[in-house]
This record gives sequence, structure tokens and C-alpha cells, in this order.
Amino acid sequence: MSIIIYHKNLKRLTCNKFNKKETKEYFFKLGNDLVISGFKMNRGIPEQIKVYQIFIDKIQSKKLYKITIEDIDYYNMCVLALWRLGVYDPEDATSPIYISPTRKTSRRRTLLQ
Repeated sequence: MSIIIYHKNLKRLTCNKFNKKETKEYFFKLGNDLVISGFKMNRGIPEQIKVYQIFIDKIQSKKLYKITIEDIDYYNMCVLALWRLGVYDPEDATSPIYISPTRKTSRRRTLLQ
């Protein structure tokens, strides 16, 4: 399984494969940490949602090759925070986040190798 975060028009921005340390809960917790840091700065949930969506819209209006690494990192965190807040759903086709299922290898393929 892996978590994929998209730029506009379904251009893949990042793809992180799950392992023992980085699971679905790990990425959910990363989004939760950003939300908690917003609470520490006295920002309510509606204000945080608005700020994260504005930043995501701003990044999606840029060309992919003009985005800096720092912006990509914060973009990923904003997407994870909005996932944590229930705005984005990995099952929804319009969300920039997708959790891919595990790939099954066929028995025939493993026998040939």
C-alpha cells in the first residue's frame, strides 16, 4: 500500500509506500500534529481549514516545476491535515489524496521467477 498526493490534473506530487514505521495511522497523525499546532496558535478549526485550502489552491495554481521542496512539504502536510479534519477523503475522486490498495502478485508470476 502507498499514499499518493496529487497536484492539479492528477499529476503525482509524492508517493510514499507504507512500511512498518510509516502506516496509514502515521500519516493521519502527521496531519493531526499540524492541526494541534494550529490550536496552540489559537486558531479554530474553520480558520485552519480556510488557511490550508488557500495554500493548496495557491500551490495548485503554480506550475509543477516551479514549486520548491519546502512548498511541497507544507502542501503535503496541509493535505494530510485536511484529511484529518474530514475535508478530504482518500476514496473521493476529487481529493488530492489517494491510498492505493496492496498489489497482489499472481501465483504464476512468482513461480516463473
